[in-house]
Amino acid sequence: MMEVPIQPATHRRRRWIERLPVARDRPVLGTLATLVIVAVAWALRAAVDPLLPSGFPYVTFFPAVIVTSFLFGVRLGSVASILCGLLAWYWFIPPARGFVLTQGAGFALGFYVFVAGTDLALVHWMQAANRQLAGERELSRSLAVTRELLFRELQHRVSNNLQVAAGLLTVQKRRLDDAEARAALDEAANRLNLIGRISRQLYDPSGAAQPLVPFLGALCRDVLDASGRTNLTLTLSGNERLRLQPDAAISPSPCTTTAGVCRPGLIPSRPA
Repeated sequence: MMEVPIQPATHRRRRWIERLPVARDRPVLGTLATLVIVAVAWALRAAVDPLLPSGFPYVTFFPAVIVTSFLFGVRLGSVASILCGLLAWYWFIPPARGFVLTQGAGFALGFYVFVAGTDLALVHWMQAANRQLAGERELSRSLAVTRELLFRELQHRVSNNLQVAAGLLTVQKRRLDDAEARAALDEAANRLNLIGRISRQLYDPSGAAQPLVPFLGALCRDVLDASGRTNLTLTLSGNERLRLQPDAAISPSPCTTTAGVCRPGLIPSRPA
């Protein structure tokens, strides 16, 4: 039997969150995007300044720090937090238009440093956990692909060995003159081929459940082929939605094959 080349399973595309932070290999692009986010946050804060009461200098800068660190990493997030803090201090912390460190300004800056640092730490821990999870998922995917390749290769080897044994029996049959002995060797070769086909049907490396009716139909057809009967018609009906788990598929298979192959009284191997 000619072996069919095994194609490895293709990897699925990475989730978008697994690609964060983005632009790691393009620092200039990340820096420009950070400056744009900071500028937008400053423009929005300036636009809503007449509508806000005093005491909210960082209302648009906190989201800018979180978004920057989430998209581009903690380093650029730290840069954004420094720029946002300086802009808020100069423009929106009284006395405005200057870096005057009063008691109120110091308290506001301390509060900003605490909240921004907490945001950066949380984003850093989240991204570290996400990288670890992505690595473990990739490792599991690689192990699954390797297991499937090894399993299919094992199935090919077993099938090839059975077919080699059946071929040897066929060669030996040609050297015999006794008709009964030739028929016995022919029947043994057919049953070896049947075992190979059943083994391929029983085990699915993906572990997916198999439809019950097609599974039993293919199994019964193999039994009929091995029996040598050509005057029998197979009719199988049932609920098409029934599915058979891999561990449950092992039980009905020996029963079916035993009834058809090991008990010639039920399905004779040769016409009477």
